[in-house]
Amino acid sequence: MFDRSSARRWPSLAGLLTLALILPLCGVALTTVGTSAQNANSAATLRFVNAIAGGGPVDVLLDGSPIAQGLAFGTATEYASVPAGDHGIQVMQAGQDQGQPLTDQKETLDGGAAYNLIIGAQNNQYKAQLLQVNLDSVSVGQARYQFIQAAPDLTNLTLQFGDSSGGNGSTKTGNTTNGSGVGTGDFLAGGGYQEIDAGTYTLHVTNGGDNQPNFTSPTVTLDSGQVYDLVIIGQQSDQSLSILTLITQVLAPCGTQLGVGKPTDACARFIHVSPDAGAVDILIDGTAAAKSTSYGTATEFTALASGDHQIQIVPAGGSASAALIDQTVTFDAGQAYQFAIVGLAAENGDNGLKLHQDSIDLSPLPAGQARARLINAVSGGGNASATDSSGNKLFDNVGFNSASDYGVVNAGTVDLTFQVELSGDQSPISVAGKGTEFKEGMVYDLFLIGNAADKSTVQLLVLTTQATVRSGAQSTPVSVVSPVPPTQASPVTAASATVVGGSPTTEAVGTAPVTPVVLTPTPTPAS
Repeated sequence: MFDRSSARRWPSLAGLLTLALILPLCGVALTTVGTSAQNANSAATLRFVNAIAGGGPVDVLLDGSPIAQGLAFGTATEYASVPAGDHGIQVMQAGQDQGQPLTDQKETLDGGAAYNLIIGAQNNQYKAQLLQVNLDSVSVGQARYQFIQAAPDLTNLTLQFGDSSGGNGSTKTGNTTNGSGVGTGDFLAGGGYQEIDAGTYTLHVTNGGDNQPNFTSPTVTLDSGQVYDLVIIGQQSDQSLSILTLITQVLAPCGTQLGVGKPTDACARFIHVSPDAGAVDILIDGTAAAKSTSYGTATEFTALASGDHQIQIVPAGGSASAALIDQTVTFDAGQAYQFAIVGLAAENGDNGLKLHQDSIDLSPLPAGQARARLINAVSGGGNASATDSSGNKLFDNVGFNSASDYGVVNAGTVDLTFQVELSGDQSPISVAGKGTEFKEGMVYDLFLIGNAADKSTVQLLVLTTQATVRSGAQSTPVSVVSPVPPTQASPVTAASATVVGGSPTTEAVGTAPVTPVVLTPTPTPAS
């Protein structure tokens, strides 16, 4: 493990850095940018759901300004990006005076988190319940779900997943949630998240502790790697029950996101930043994954089966027996990695040649944001830092052969200054990043590279990786019917809601500068 320093959110940033953008050592006057990075936090994402049985459309205000308008019963907005911190949220009948809200409450949103605000009514009392979505990565072949009780005349619920035929309400072992604690007093509460095999199921709903299912839904498909909030809406009394499926994208396997290998594979790229090692070949399990990799360049991503693999770095054209680095690394399924060849081949000790390993965080980002970190690969130098034009330290105390934590940054452009400390009374080395741009949905690894003994060699190398913008889709509610209903209720049709502010829908980010391909290993004889 490598030491990691803390990272703060950056002020207003956007655009796109080039794959291997190298900025020379220079000094420039930097202009002022807006928000102080020291006091800012990464955004949260927030989605609104109208579950008011028999009610009309609603408007939602965030801190006194409209964020969702005309939200019809049985529909949900897409996710909107909202600054972390405390916010006032008001819900009112669509088009009504803001002085007469149905609900009025204060909520605290954590940076990077995602929330559903479920709006319902029971016994003529309106309620808006904020529920946080579990964004942890989901195992390959699994989906995560919870059900939310938003039907005002149901009591203690049991929700079971049956086979796609729905024949006898059978369930898979371990895939039953008993609705414990989700009774009349817990209206709009969630049943707790669980994982289930991805697939197509019927949903069997039992009310009030009955032995047989009261209601059975048409089939529902749960895809691998997704989170599903299953909101039971409508009323039993008028046969209007439906299940509204809210979908949240979480971290997909790296191979799926980068277009390499299988979902069960790991993904890796290699970066050569050793000033004196010369061109190298990169061997994985004795075969060449990349040949003649030169200083200041990176390979494309390659897929590797999960488990242990031998990584050897050898002089270009050399044999495995002449390896400069020989290391066995354990790869987790679905995880993306990068390996940097750092240090000086001519030295031993702290500045000797090393293989620096980092995981790449490809989890979805809030709309309008990117992710970045600083990696110090300057041989012979001290701690590295990054400062904005207002003097705010964005990354600080990043030691040689170390990386900061990732920071979430706003889309935009900013002027940056990178510094590397030197021993004694020497002035630090400065690298200017004027007009640095970041683009929504991208991950940036900012490498400071070079040899501190020759200040002119210290440069900035930027690598980008395509992540995703967090999405939160809504399915059309599926009608929940009794086994022998006296009448067949019409399913609720999901109407689109107008979302004002927060830009919950975004244009496609486009192709990542690093085009993922599977590298074709070629045998390299050992001698």
